[in-house]
Amino acid sequence: MKIGVFCIFDHWPEVKSARQYLTDFLDLTQRAEELGFDSAWVSEHHFTRYGGILPRPQVLLAAMAERTKRIRLGTAVSLVPFDNPIRAAEDFALVDVLSGGRLNFGVGRGLFPFEYDGMGVSQDEGRQRLEEGVEMILRAWQEAPLSFAGQFTNVTDLTILPRPLQKPHPPLYAAALSPESYDWAARKGYSILQVPYPLPIEVTQGQLVAYKDKLRQHGHADTEVIALFHTYVGETAEKAKAEAEQAVMGYVDLASSLFPKKIKSEQYKTYAQFAPTMKTLTYDVLYNERTLIGDPDQVIAKLERFQKDLQMDQFIYFLNWGGMAHELVMQSMERFAKYVLPHFHTAAARSEKTPAAL
Repeated sequence: MKIGVFCIFDHWPEVKSARQYLTDFLDLTQRAEELGFDSAWVSEHHFTRYGGILPRPQVLLAAMAERTKRIRLGTAVSLVPFDNPIRAAEDFALVDVLSGGRLNFGVGRGLFPFEYDGMGVSQDEGRQRLEEGVEMILRAWQEAPLSFAGQFTNVTDLTILPRPLQKPHPPLYAAALSPESYDWAARKGYSILQVPYPLPIEVTQGQLVAYKDKLRQHGHADTEVIALFHTYVGETAEKAKAEAEQAVMGYVDLASSLFPKKIKSEQYKTYAQFAPTMKTLTYDVLYNERTLIGDPDQVIAKLERFQKDLQMDQFIYFLNWGGMAHELVMQSMERFAKYVLPHFHTAAARSEKTPAAL
């Protein structure tokens, strides 16, 4: 199983400045490569300290490309409805070139009404803008010249430059939380990115079963399933549980405060359940059922269970949340790399060997 790292850039100015946060993350990415992680992913948010210090992930990805040589670099996710898809295609193709063909392109539509309002985009158009934008980006990467007539964008005989290095295009991953997103990904044959913690694992399991069934119905081959979990590896079980509590609950409280009490668009009616659900999440539920917090043995056991339950091809270690001290973030990542990473990389290497090779 491939294993990467991810940061959502929730900013706690009383802990550190935005500049320090971003500098620390560049150092963290470089260290993650040295430790053997497979990928590093970043988010996109706007107008909030819940990730708003990174409104253009492609800019940071370019800096990450300069600091690294091997690790793959991804968006989790690029909010396609907020951008001109032609500009996005150009920007991310440039990242692919600068990184030597290491871009993973995760896409989503966003979920906070204030972000749509700030961008001057109607939430009622979110789904259509996402689907059309992704289609146009993929075609712009593959067709030269491109002609496209859509609801929101029209181009004739256009060729974007530079061309991405990866062929036919950088791998694409669709964020999936609502049933509609799983349906779209299955219909198009896209791999999926999941952040399961807001809902019981059993709910995500059911959505995955339906997704896999629909993939087959639409004649698509197997895709990648990626899941992100808040992770903290402590020196002991007791220390891990104590050291992570304030940060993870601070993160959940911040995230839950942003969910609207009333849904502004019918496209987001599924999300009406999240605000009350997240406000009732306790640390015990998160610790026992929806995060990877513990000593190395506990984290290995939890990850093995999640890998089986969610049919994960790739796990993303969600770190640096809730204003946690940088020293604790780095110590946890070092422990994960020393004790947890070899367990899963060795298992993956064993599974990849053919009988002839043995």
